[in-house]
Amino acid sequence: MSDLLSDILSGLRFRASSYFCSEFSGDWGISSGGLPQGEFHILLNGQAWVMLSDSPPRQIRAGDIILVPHGSAHRIAAAPELTTVDGATLVAELRQGHNRFASGDRAMNSAMNEQSAATLLCGNFQYNSRIHPLLQALPELIHLQAGGSILLAGLQHLISGLAHELQQHPQGAALIRDRLTEVLIIQLLRLYIEDSPQLPFLAAFHDRLICQALTLMHEQLAEPWTVESLARAVGMSRSAFSARFTLLAGDAPMNYLLHWRMQQAALLLEQNEKPVAIIAEQVGYSSEPAFRKAFRRVLGVPPGQFSRAGKLSYGR
Repeated sequence: MSDLLSDILSGLRFRASSYFCSEFSGDWGISSGGLPQGEFHILLNGQAWVMLSDSPPRQIRAGDIILVPHGSAHRIAAAPELTTVDGATLVAELRQGHNRFASGDRAMNSAMNEQSAATLLCGNFQYNSRIHPLLQALPELIHLQAGGSILLAGLQHLISGLAHELQQHPQGAALIRDRLTEVLIIQLLRLYIEDSPQLPFLAAFHDRLICQALTLMHEQLAEPWTVESLARAVGMSRSAFSARFTLLAGDAPMNYLLHWRMQQAALLLEQNEKPVAIIAEQVGYSSEPAFRKAFRRVLGVPPGQFSRAGKLSYGR
């Protein structure tokens, strides 16, 4: 499963970074989201509340982790009713050395400050496409509770190292910060997938034969796969394989393969190093016209126009 997940995230140009690791006291509150990127919040100590529109407030405690995979607008605060400051504004202030929610900046008594103080580590994770069923299967909010998993407890050393880089700013911190964040988010997504076998597409990771078929598609992209050949490769009948794949992956086998091939072709076109005909062969098309037609149908523009744009603009 891990190899397949790595391939999917790599193919989507998955990347992540952290904003800050800061202590907030008193009536602190942050509004965030509404951007084409996922966000995460790790509560290192204290307690807080997370609010999404049309959902009841959710209390989080020390060690809890919140993932907002689709960048949905949300608030995180010391209490649900508090006024919040825009997250981008807060990040800009923190980078300039000013923490508006620091205990020394607020006219609060010491008992109130101690009771409501919280240390929060926040950041984002991004990907070049939102059309992959793995991403579509993720809910608006993922709440990973401290103590809920041995694997989550095992990530504390990674979180502590990331917090150190953000708070101490040693030489090379920016690079280390981003790499640690990427590893952390991938680990958290893997943990969520392992604990969510009932969700569309995530269920495919838990089925040995369907996961094997997905791995074959990814590892042998240029192979002229058909439903029959995939079914034969995993030891199933054509009808049983097609029904089981569609049920667990949330998409028909050939449609999944089509979209994955076009995503990989788009990445190759980004590099702008190979002729379209060569890229077509690499993603399983012996006919360049057929490839061009498929590419335009999935991405909305012909390969040449996409290549000139020089970036992935679909699915955003």
